[in-house]
Amino acid sequence: MLDFSLLDFDLPDLNLPTLTHQPPASQAAVGADLPRATSAPQSEFFASAPAEPQAPWAPRLARQAAVLEAWRRLCQGPAAGLPQRMGLFLTLAEQDGPRLSRAQIAQLCPDQPHEALDRALHRLRVSGLLAWEGGQRRYLITPLARQLARLLQPWGQAPTSA
Repeated sequence: MLDFSLLDFDLPDLNLPTLTHQPPASQAAVGADLPRATSAPQSEFFASAPAEPQAPWAPRLARQAAVLEAWRRLCQGPAAGLPQRMGLFLTLAEQDGPRLSRAQIAQLCPDQPHEALDRALHRLRVSGLLAWEGGQRRYLITPLARQLARLLQPWGQAPTSA
């Protein structure tokens, strides 16, 4: 067992003197003549702050909330599947007719495996970009899909050489 104490070390004395400074009387009386605040109800304490002025683009984004939500859902999920989902979406959106059968979609995407195509179609349905018409056994391209396709149109075009 070691037998030593802190006194054995040559440490500086850190015992600082106590401050005895008193503020001048003119500073001590500041605020003494102000009325005391009364206790406000708790609901006022937690009341929300006044609304700040909106940015000029905020109303446009609010009007496009459904399109933004569809875009978010389309992009959500594994990143490896995003190019396939985007390619399928842009391919379907550029079709003339609003209704396509599963066989027509398979012909548009011949290089896609059956299971991967089903997963992508399911994602498009969940996103509100495709609707399934069970009686006619066809997919319907929704108006929301047409809106989103107009926003993404530059991505679907072939690059131009400069």
